[in-house]
Amino acid sequence: MSFAEGMEQLADNIRGSFDARVKYLGKNVVETHRLLHDAQKFLGNVRRDRRSMARRLHADLGGFVDNLKESVGSLRNKFGRQQKAFHQECKTAHQAWARTEKALNTRRRNFKGELAKAKQAAGRVH
Repeated sequence: MSFAEGMEQLADNIRGSFDARVKYLGKNVVETHRLLHDAQKFLGNVRRDRRSMARRLHADLGGFVDNLKESVGSLRNKFGRQQKAFHQECKTAHQAWARTEKALNTRRRNFKGELAKAKQAAGRVH
Protein backbone atom coordinates (compact mmCIF):
# COMPACT_ATOMS: atom_id res chain seq x y z
CA MET A 1 0.00 0.00 0.00
CA SER A 2 1.32 3.34 -0.99
CA PHE A 3 1.37 6.47 1.05
CA ALA A 4 -1.39 8.01 -1.09
CA GLU A 5 -3.60 4.96 -0.68
CA GLY A 6 -3.04 5.03 3.08
CA MET A 7 -4.00 8.70 3.22
CA GLU A 8 -7.08 8.02 1.10
CA GLN A 9 -8.12 5.22 3.42
CA LEU A 10 -7.49 7.40 6.47
CA ALA A 11 -9.62 10.18 4.97
CA ASP A 12 -12.44 7.68 4.31
CA ASN A 13 -12.22 6.45 7.88
CA ILE A 14 -12.31 10.00 9.24
CA ARG A 15 -15.36 10.84 7.08
CA GLY A 16 -17.08 7.65 8.16
CA SER A 17 -16.27 8.18 11.80
CA PHE A 18 -17.42 11.81 11.53
CA ASP A 19 -20.89 10.65 10.56
CA ALA A 20 -20.86 8.15 13.44
CA ARG A 21 -19.70 10.84 15.87
CA VAL A 22 -22.35 13.28 14.66
CA LYS A 23 -25.00 10.58 15.04
CA TYR A 24 -23.70 9.73 18.54
CA LEU A 25 -23.63 13.42 19.53
CA GLY A 26 -27.18 13.82 18.17
CA LYS A 27 -28.32 10.96 20.41
CA ASN A 28 -26.52 12.56 23.36
CA VAL A 29 -28.16 15.93 22.71
CA VAL A 30 -31.60 14.34 22.49
CA GLU A 31 -30.97 12.27 25.62
CA THR A 32 -29.65 15.33 27.47
CA HIS A 33 -32.78 17.30 26.55
CA ARG A 34 -34.94 14.40 27.69
CA LEU A 35 -33.06 14.21 31.00
CA LEU A 36 -33.38 17.96 31.46
CA HIS A 37 -37.11 17.80 30.75
CA ASP A 38 -37.53 14.88 33.19
CA ALA A 39 -35.52 16.71 35.86
CA GLN A 40 -37.63 19.86 35.45
CA LYS A 41 -40.81 17.79 35.60
CA PHE A 42 -39.52 16.01 38.73
CA LEU A 43 -38.64 19.31 40.42
CA GLY A 44 -42.09 20.67 39.57
CA ASN A 45 -43.69 17.61 41.17
CA VAL A 46 -41.47 18.01 44.23
CA ARG A 47 -42.47 21.68 44.59
CA ARG A 48 -46.16 20.83 44.21
CA ASP A 49 -45.95 17.99 46.74
CA ARG A 50 -43.97 20.17 49.14
CA ARG A 51 -46.61 22.92 48.99
CA SER A 52 -49.33 20.33 49.57
CA MET A 53 -47.49 18.81 52.53
CA ALA A 54 -46.84 22.28 53.96
CA ARG A 55 -50.56 23.13 53.78
CA ARG A 56 -51.50 19.84 55.47
CA LEU A 57 -48.81 20.24 58.11
CA HIS A 58 -49.92 23.82 58.81
CA ALA A 59 -53.53 22.67 59.21
CA ASP A 60 -52.52 19.71 61.41
CA LEU A 61 -50.30 21.87 63.60
CA GLY A 62 -53.05 24.47 63.89
CA GLY A 63 -55.44 21.77 65.09
CA PHE A 64 -52.81 20.42 67.46
CA VAL A 65 -52.17 23.87 68.94
CA ASP A 66 -55.89 24.53 69.35
CA ASN A 67 -56.36 21.16 71.04
CA LEU A 68 -53.33 21.78 73.23
CA LYS A 69 -54.63 25.20 74.29
CA GLU A 70 -58.01 23.68 75.12
CA SER A 71 -56.43 20.82 77.09
CA VAL A 72 -54.09 23.11 79.00
CA GLY A 73 -56.93 25.52 79.75
CA SER A 74 -59.08 22.67 81.01
CA LEU A 75 -56.24 21.34 83.16
CA ARG A 76 -55.57 24.81 84.60
CA ASN A 77 -59.26 25.26 85.46
CA LYS A 78 -59.39 21.81 87.07
CA PHE A 79 -56.22 22.53 89.04
CA GLY A 80 -57.65 25.87 90.18
CA ARG A 81 -60.84 24.19 91.41
CA GLN A 82 -58.88 21.47 93.20
CA GLN A 83 -56.52 24.01 94.73
CA LYS A 84 -59.47 26.07 95.96
CA ALA A 85 -61.17 22.96 97.44
CA PHE A 86 -57.92 21.89 99.13
CA HIS A 87 -57.44 25.39 100.52
CA GLN A 88 -60.98 25.28 101.91
CA GLU A 89 -60.30 21.88 103.53
CA CYS A 90 -57.10 23.22 105.09
CA LYS A 91 -58.98 26.29 106.34
CA THR A 92 -61.73 24.11 107.87
CA ALA A 93 -59.17 21.81 109.50
CA HIS A 94 -57.30 24.82 110.88
CA GLN A 95 -60.50 26.27 112.31
CA ALA A 96 -61.36 22.91 113.92
CA TRP A 97 -57.88 22.71 115.42
CA ALA A 98 -58.14 26.31 116.68
CA ARG A 99 -61.48 25.49 118.39
CA THR A 100 -59.94 22.38 119.94
CA GLU A 101 -56.92 24.36 121.12
CA LYS A 102 -59.16 27.04 122.63
CA ALA A 103 -61.28 24.42 124.39
CA LEU A 104 -58.18 22.66 125.77
CA ASN A 105 -56.69 25.94 126.96
CA THR A 106 -59.94 26.75 128.76
CA ARG A 107 -60.01 23.32 130.37
CA ARG A 108 -56.34 23.57 131.40
CA ARG A 109 -57.01 26.91 133.11
CA ASN A 110 -59.92 25.36 135.03
CA PHE A 111 -58.14 22.05 135.63
CA LYS A 112 -57.86 22.38 139.39
CA GLY A 113 -61.50 23.42 139.73
CA GLU A 114 -62.68 20.61 137.47
CA LEU A 115 -60.53 18.09 139.37
CA ALA A 116 -61.99 19.24 142.68
CA LYS A 117 -65.53 18.88 141.32
CA ALA A 118 -64.68 15.38 140.02
CA LYS A 119 -63.31 14.38 143.48
CA GLN A 120 -66.45 15.65 145.19
CA ALA A 121 -68.67 13.81 142.74
CA ALA A 122 -66.64 10.64 143.22
CA GLY A 123 -66.84 10.99 146.99
CA ARG A 124 -70.64 11.23 146.91
CA VAL A 125 -70.94 8.07 144.88
CA HIS A 126 -69.31 5.95 147.66
